[in-house]
Amino acid sequence: MLLVDGPPMIGTWPDSRFPVALSTFAPSHPGNFPPRDCSRLGVPHELTRPIDANGQHYTALVLIGPAASARARAAIKTVIASVAFPPLHTGERAGDESVLGPARSYPVGSFTLVHAPGQVCDGSVYRCFAADQPFYLVHAPGRLHQPDLIGPCQPTRSACTPPGAFYALGWTSEDVRGGYRSACHLRFDRRDEQFYCTNSPARWDRAGRVIRTPPGAAFPDGLQFAFAKIAWDGHVVFLPGDGGNPPRAAAYAPLWPQ
Repeated sequence: MLLVDGPPMIGTWPDSRFPVALSTFAPSHPGNFPPRDCSRLGVPHELTRPIDANGQHYTALVLIGPAASARARAAIKTVIASVAFPPLHTGERAGDESVLGPARSYPVGSFTLVHAPGQVCDGSVYRCFAADQPFYLVHAPGRLHQPDLIGPCQPTRSACTPPGAFYALGWTSEDVRGGYRSACHLRFDRRDEQFYCTNSPARWDRAGRVIRTPPGAAFPDGLQFAFAKIAWDGHVVFLPGDGGNPPRAAAYAPLWPQ
């Protein structure tokens, strides 16, 4: 028997590779489902694995009894291998994620200005409104740092698509009052790979970390750093408007190794 539960949105986990194989399932944690309970109830111990695709996170569970025939085991392998998801299309939404072009459209080291739906906030989540937001999709030459920039692939690293080193910068919202990025007309200077405002002296590096604050700023206001990844079919997907702080030194170093 195959059961699939989902889909809570977990945007920072790599997508799974397809087709899914029975060999990638593993026994669930014995502390959660003690084998003695399965024996007492007369049911086989379950095998589980996560499946991530199209912006959603699922947990698949397989029950195979000790008396299952070779024909039944072959049938469940076929059923598992048939699990599939519809291909993505540029410009659509996959759950809460926005779908951009194929990863090959964004060369390593590129900074691409695109637009996607997001939230514009002024110091409080209660003062937000939806709007199309300009931002830069960045394809860094290194890798995303685990676990703060990307979640680990489960159950095995070979079961996931390459996460890539994609991220996005540029939302014009504020985390707290007194910030200045919401008033910034953001642009990218390709000569020194820095972000700047056309209407103020503020500048940031290629990961959104503050280089220069405008006069009178209450604090250094970093750009919002949003996770992006390569989906199972090769498209780049990300969570618009769901940005965090720019990466710290430990995460920046593998992202931009040179």
